[in-house]
Amino acid sequence: MKQKSGLIGVVYAAILSAIAGYFFRMTQLSGGSSVPLIAFSILMVFVFALAAVSLEKKSAYEAVYRPSGQDLTFSMLGALGLIAGCVLSFRGSIAQMLVSLLGLLAGLSLGAGAVLRWKEKKPSAAFSVFVVLFYVAKLFRDFRHWEINPAILDYCFSLFAMIAFMLASYHAGAFSFERGARRRLAFYSLLGVLFGAMSYTIIDKIIASLQVDALINDTIKGSILLVAVIIQLVVPMIRSRVKTKHTSEV
Repeated sequence: MKQKSGLIGVVYAAILSAIAGYFFRMTQLSGGSSVPLIAFSILMVFVFALAAVSLEKKSAYEAVYRPSGQDLTFSMLGALGLIAGCVLSFRGSIAQMLVSLLGLLAGLSLGAGAVLRWKEKKPSAAFSVFVVLFYVAKLFRDFRHWEINPAILDYCFSLFAMIAFMLASYHAGAFSFERGARRRLAFYSLLGVLFGAMSYTIIDKIIASLQVDALINDTIKGSILLVAVIIQLVVPMIRSRVKTKHTSEV
């Protein structure tokens, strides 16, 4: 019971940190000081590191992943969200369209992996390869535009989020070879959620391109944040909790 309580505590702390980071970022973009935002980010990196270290080391696929309806539902939603975003951005230069095409393959891979987990089959490591390649390609392309911007805070959180999710995808794929690192997967996933929530400008630019009412704009951004937190954090934690319960009953 103590292990379960600690796990739930990590879930709540991560959700609250993502929401707090989002509003710290909004405050900074509105003209507030960047000191609270930076201090909070550094603090949460240490907190997430301690939370990850507290997890038991596991490297086998069966020890971490179990069939779950919640996993299938939210993983499919995440995959569809990635596919939809890449379809909407499939325009402009050839490089942009190639990155979007790679993102489509990554979204299909995430969806296929979710279905295989639901059927109690181990996904191929190739699925994670497409996801990692997508993040690598997007990092290279986006950084070419970011590096000319002297204001590091304008893009650093998006950069950190993509790096974190890229590393998390890499470690997720390692479980297909029974060489996974549960602690590293948890750490990078938590960081991705936090820095992804802080990437306010990216969400704002996407929604602004739709040219909707300001109130609807804020509503959509809040919904995106909540969905992202649920998909990237809550589902893996629920899956781990169900696994722990099943083990204790046996």
